[in-house]
Amino acid sequence: MKKALLLFLTCLTAICAYAQSEEMTITEIEKQKSDIFNNLNNYRKTEDETDSLGYWRVYRQGNDLRAIMMEVRDNYDSAAPIDKKVEWLFSNNHLLYAEQTWTNVKTGEVIDNQKFYIGKDDLVTWLKFDSKLIRSTLGDQEVGKELIAYSELLKNKVK
Repeated sequence: MKKALLLFLTCLTAICAYAQSEEMTITEIEKQKSDIFNNLNNYRKTEDETDSLGYWRVYRQGNDLRAIMMEVRDNYDSAAPIDKKVEWLFSNNHLLYAEQTWTNVKTGEVIDNQKFYIGKDDLVTWLKFDSKLIRSTLGDQEVGKELIAYSELLKNKVK
């Protein structure tokens, strides 16, 4: 009985430590995210393209990439056009955070919102717009790897 209790307490401690570590990582990413948005006007825009369908902006602090932001109006369904806004935030030229928000232009309703918190080399947490927390499944780790790989393509495109 004592061994079972000890095993249970050991597992519980490990789970709590992981959750606390994950929460600290998210808190740190949120601080960096706020710092980026608070200083956006102080960063140098290295690309700023706007047309009738949307915009694409790249922000740098010195040579360090800090943000790539884009918004596109999807008029595929003329009865319900959608604004698709995507933000990629970087720290030390490494993807830190990404968010996508799709909004129905006519109603203002958010159709989809997803937030991705990125650690050193993997997806820390994925929040979907219905506040559903997605974590630790093989498919979600693949999403994280693909997101990081795509951010590398973006970085190379905006050099």
